[in-house]
Amino acid sequence: KGIVPGVVEGGGKPAGYFTGATGITIFRGTAWPAEFQGWAIVGDVGSNLVHRKRIEEKGASYVATRVDEKSELLTSSDIWFRPAQFANAPDGALYVVDMYRETIEHPLSLPPVIKKHLDLTSGRDRGRIYRIVGKDFQQPPLPRLGDATTATLVTTLGHENGWHRETASRLIYERQDHSAIPLLEILARSGSTAEGRIHALHALEGLGGISSEIILRATRDSHPRVREHAVRLSESVAASSAQVREQLYSMVDDDAFRVRYQLAFTLGELSGPSRNQALVSLVKRDGSDGLMRVAVMSSLAEGAGDVLAELANDATVRKSNVGRSYVTSLAAQIGKQQRGDDIAAVLRVLGALPQQEPETIQAIVQGLAAKQGSDLALQLAAVTGGQAER
Repeated sequence: KGIVPGVVEGGGKPAGYFTGATGITIFRGTAWPAEFQGWAIVGDVGSNLVHRKRIEEKGASYVATRVDEKSELLTSSDIWFRPAQFANAPDGALYVVDMYRETIEHPLSLPPVIKKHLDLTSGRDRGRIYRIVGKDFQQPPLPRLGDATTATLVTTLGHENGWHRETASRLIYERQDHSAIPLLEILARSGSTAEGRIHALHALEGLGGISSEIILRATRDSHPRVREHAVRLSESVAASSAQVREQLYSMVDDDAFRVRYQLAFTLGELSGPSRNQALVSLVKRDGSDGLMRVAVMSSLAEGAGDVLAELANDATVRKSNVGRSYVTSLAAQIGKQQRGDDIAAVLRVLGALPQQEPETIQAIVQGLAAKQGSDLALQLAAVTGGQAER
């Protein structure tokens, strides 16, 4: 004791929550009560435990909340217990892979005075698998989906157990049996679960059978996650379907943020005034969200000048902190892209802005001129009456 000081004894602080987080898995089985569906399972091989968190949506991201207080889902006093990986299984249970090793630390992290007393390979011939089920669990018959018909696989896409859905989806793709397409279209239109309809959409995409009609119906689905996936998958048909494009543009008013967030990315596959106006609408509605900002900016490989002009021509937007921040960022992006039409659009904006708003003018000039050099700076100074020089 005291021969080799630890992190804290050496003047440091505890590392944090986990020392060796492993195998993060979302539980999608049926062997636990339904309220546990979607919870995150995390192993900590260094602390000999299995932790769980409740996952809740927050905008386009998630928030994880601790479930157990002063306890864990699974702990062991056996210091060889190393829960390294997890799996959702055909029977609906959660399986835990315990690699079962005496020492889990990297050899380089161990002081020589300690390492010489250890067999760093002890446990290499061992290992355990645990199954965790609810107290009322009854063993169901196990499926043989590898031998199932294509029709059975399509039906299984709506199964309550995640393993069934994912396995059926994989097999449909691997078989490339196009006789599944009519069945998948029916499931995509009228499946009883959102999970089934989503899997049907992706299976159709994997078979090259996605159509504008199916996409249009799915973008009007009652479940927001189905609409979100439909927007993402629309990218393969939107360019050739005016109806799909118009539907996408109208979805800037969708009630679900995640749908609008995906829409901001998908609009990057399109171009033109209507596309640009849709991006402007998303900025005005969700511009304060950092993730939405990334999505919008990533979709402006072209059209940044028109979007900047729309925002700058709206006095309420350009005078707000969020609006001015977008205008500045768009000007900087235009300066880097060096697209002539975008630069021309910004020059028109600068010529039309009220001279009583030098902050907006200066923000645009600085962003645009940063990557363009002195010649453009002089041109901007002329347009703005010299304000660009200040």
